[in-house]
Amino acid sequence: MSGEREPSTETQISTDPHTVRSWGETHELVPVRYERRNEERIDVVSRSEQRSDAEELSWEEFGDELSRQGKVAVRHGGEDVDVLDRSEAVGRVTVEGDDVESALMGGETVEAEVTETTVVEHTVVEEATVQSEVTDREVIESGIVDAELVATEVDHCSVTRASEPEETPEVIERFRTGTRTDEPYDVEIGVNELWALTREVVERITIESRIANTDVQGTETVESNTIHEEIDLDGVTQTVLAGELVASPEAATRAVEQEHVETRFREDDVVETRLVRRQTIDEELSVAEEITGEASEAETLSMEAVTHTV
Repeated sequence: MSGEREPSTETQISTDPHTVRSWGETHELVPVRYERRNEERIDVVSRSEQRSDAEELSWEEFGDELSRQGKVAVRHGGEDVDVLDRSEAVGRVTVEGDDVESALMGGETVEAEVTETTVVEHTVVEEATVQSEVTDREVIESGIVDAELVATEVDHCSVTRASEPEETPEVIERFRTGTRTDEPYDVEIGVNELWALTREVVERITIESRIANTDVQGTETVESNTIHEEIDLDGVTQTVLAGELVASPEAATRAVEQEHVETRFREDDVVETRLVRRQTIDEELSVAEEITGEASEAETLSMEAVTHTV
């Protein structure tokens, strides 16, 4: 910010993890986390000064902790680096507190005794290209809610006498019209039925989205710590559901309204959307059945001689 001042005589303040990492790597410092008075703290120290109870962090983990705890890194004289509360760090410089706070929130490095004014403009994303794909589908519930018989067709019919008639005096009675007898027959009928069904299906769909391209407009880019700060989760969700990945966008929209959609960022900068979708499906079902039974009650209706021999 004050380009003509010797950096080694200045105090620099930054919330940008990449800037702090460059300070640390220049002077062989490492980020650590430790606990003091039941309070979790972070710091940047040389390995020789590292506390025995301190846990060494990666620079990515340090950046996350710096943001989560609302801390800033302060470099004195180009070498020593301290981690302080933002308000304490702002109080050490000679510029107005609001200007320093604004710059820090934008990720800028603040130097003491600043005489010129710096305007930080955040990146404005005009348009983003989202590449999405369905990575998992799971039917968690399925059931038939309505059924209608459309047509029935007899494929075959077989009638077989189960046993021969007994040769008794009563057998003569069967040749008189109106006589009722027990005649054991086995019956087999093949039937094809066509049904119209309405099925209700509840499905869990997992969709992964990646930001492939962005059209950015702005005079100065302030680098965000993570992709989370640049992408509108709701916008990605609506883009995914409005596309062709979900067979029923109307059902997907209802799922959003009923809060059946979860969207989260993963560590690999992938937006993962989980949608629980309930929909009805109309389908036709062909059913082949084999009907078996036994017929035994008989009545003589008429008689006619087929051959006659004298």
